[in-house]
Amino acid sequence: MPHSSVHPTLPDALPDFARDPFAWLRSQAALAPVQRFRFGSLHGFMVGDPGVIIEVLRDIETFAKGPYAGQQGLGLMLGDGPVTSDGARWRGVRRILQPEWTAARAASAPSRFAPVLDDWCAGWDARADSGAPFDLLDDTRRWILRAVLREFLDDETCGGFEDLVEVVTRAEDGMGPAWLYLMANLSPAHVDRFRQGWTDGRARLDRVLYAIIDAQAASASTMVGRLLAGPALAEVEPLEPRRLLRDLIATIVLAGTGTTASALYWVLYLLALHPAASQRLRDELAADPPSAWSDVIDRNRYPWLDACVQETLRLYPSVWFFDRLTTRPTTLAGVDIPDGAVVLLSNYALHRQPTWFPSPDAFQPERFLAAPPVRGSYLPFGFGPRYCMGAPYALQEIAMASAAFVTRFDIDMGSGDPTPQLAATGGARPRKPVAATLRRRAGA
Repeated sequence: MPHSSVHPTLPDALPDFARDPFAWLRSQAALAPVQRFRFGSLHGFMVGDPGVIIEVLRDIETFAKGPYAGQQGLGLMLGDGPVTSDGARWRGVRRILQPEWTAARAASAPSRFAPVLDDWCAGWDARADSGAPFDLLDDTRRWILRAVLREFLDDETCGGFEDLVEVVTRAEDGMGPAWLYLMANLSPAHVDRFRQGWTDGRARLDRVLYAIIDAQAASASTMVGRLLAGPALAEVEPLEPRRLLRDLIATIVLAGTGTTASALYWVLYLLALHPAASQRLRDELAADPPSAWSDVIDRNRYPWLDACVQETLRLYPSVWFFDRLTTRPTTLAGVDIPDGAVVLLSNYALHRQPTWFPSPDAFQPERFLAAPPVRGSYLPFGFGPRYCMGAPYALQEIAMASAAFVTRFDIDMGSGDPTPQLAATGGARPRKPVAATLRRRAGA
């Protein structure tokens, strides 16, 4: 972990951050464009101004991946793939994926998600018939994982599916930023014991991923087979190309599943708690019925659906925290930042600032029907060269599933809280799970 000697008299903010990182990030982001802080022996800078955040995210040479986003944090499970790597390695990884990650492929993805969604709706029909409560977040995680496996690995029911579900769940629940910064102030023995749990989880993940690689290695019709047959993997990782492929797949599976599932959960949760918004969505779809669920990805044709999704991502961005590490001295908003300093950014905190979004805690999709947000104030998928590659896929799946479910079902979240407490995990998920029940709508 990096250590800086600046401002040793600053109060230690780590207890407040560990207790409620969301509240701490919001409070710091509102103080100044750039605010100094201290987490135990670690010193850094919190950035809360949209323009300065854009400056940091755009300059990937000065602001490299921080401890949480890099190898000491997410890298424990994801390896050295597109989310966690930096510099020449990151550029090489992006080159590997670009032939597989084309605009044409993204445009055709809804047709491949449609059969998964049909099966998902059939499963919900059975849930509605039984009337039994179920864990909505777990349900979205399982079905989005199937969609990710189908889209990128041509195998939505791989032999290790249940292992993948558990590993994805544990990774999302355990990879919160607070533990990483707490570890910076723990003894090596405590850190080793903590890391052992991730070592065990990674071993289970590796067994499943390497089995997929072995099964598809000779098939030119799969992404795995094409990448192994081409030169790009060996050019970036000449000694262990299969390990690099494992890291790429791990990133797609874990990051692609957790973020999309979390976002879809919150869309359905908020629509269930706001029946007027749900009815307006049904009216929009009824006024211009889609011939297939893939039609609803047209934002101009279904603006209220898009506004509901965008407002949900404002309130609950799936990735709500970024950290960076300076590679050289620099200046932000007139504040001198030394080499090796941690810089924190939070789109969650940014999205909840009343300066940019009046009544910031309220679910108000109509705000996205008016003027677009101030540049840099709305960043659900990041910004700049490291903008999320999976954003088009996520937005399509979220729109299609939301439209299908709201049309066919009434979702009852029971005692759901309009402003629920959040767990400080790898994704913005509820601290206390809320059971959902379904009722099939008449004529659906």
